Amino acid sequence: MTAGPQPVLALMATRATTPIVFAVVGDAIGNGIVTSLARPEGGVTGLSMSNTDLESKRVEILKETAPAVTRIMILQDPSMGTSGVAEAKAAARALAIEPDVVETSDPAKFEETFERAVARGVNGLATMASPFLNFRRKRLIGLATHHRLPSIWEGAVYVRDGGLLSYGPSFPDMYRRSAGYVAKILKGAKPADLPIEQPTRFVLAVNLKTAKALNLTVPPTLLGRADEVIE
Repeated sequence: MTAGPQPVLALMATRATTPIVFAVVGDAIGNGIVTSLARPEGGVTGLSMSNTDLESKRVEILKETAPAVTRIMILQDPSMGTSGVAEAKAAARALAIEPDVVETSDPAKFEETFERAVARGVNGLATMASPFLNFRRKRLIGLATHHRLPSIWEGAVYVRDGGLLSYGPSFPDMYRRSAGYVAKILKGAKPADLPIEQPTRFVLAVNLKTAKALNLTVPPTLLGRADEVIE
């Protein structure tokens, strides 16, 4: 069992016959893991999330919380492909926000990336889903804080570490559900007979401490929808 397209593809490349279950993959078809969600081939199955809708929703939530945002840095890990980028850009433009898509794959250039973006007039941040960015989230959150950028991320763990907002699937729930796949395979089920499923639980998280530091007032309607609030 694993998560993310890169580990799944690396395991598939070994041509081992051991079944592979993934707990989280953004776009199983787009990443070349399978050609069908209903009948996954190659001994691989698990849970996939539709990032395209989620990326758009994140931009909308950020604008709702920080109406003054006019230019947003959409931070993307190039190894994750371009799934969701067009949708995030379209959502930004629909809200009168100029999207500024920035690829980052070198942690040594994080500071430079933020400085250049701010120099271009960026005053908000949305990060695309990525294990690479998640692993380095504390540095990225620190840079967003330093540059006073209202930010939105893919998971509640970012908000617990100081990010302003997050919206995305419940990753603990996806991992628990993936254990069900493992149990079925150990009892004799074939991966091809286990359709790839989508997340069923989504989490909106808000950090009021960060909002206060940015002089932002989180709308009561958004707080009412929040599943997790850091005070």
